Amino acid sequence: MAALRKQGNPSAAIQGLEQDILVLKSQIDNRPAAAASGGASVQEFDAFRAQTTRNLNTLQSQIQNLQQQINARP
Repeated sequence: MAALRKQGNPSAAIQGLEQDILVLKSQIDNRPAAAASGGASVQEFDAFRAQTTRNLNTLQSQIQNLQQQINARP
């Protein structure tokens, strides 16, 4: 959270993280089945990705709410 605050545009940072997650999912999906059998399944990764996306969306909403509160100050 502190790292996002230091950046000029936290929404852009969150979108960048979402893009990174999509790239990782694409890489996992394109691996041969034999390589995936020893590690986490695609379903497990999808569950992780969904939870991470929810967390990022919540953070983005909280940041927007805080920004609105800051902007509303006299």
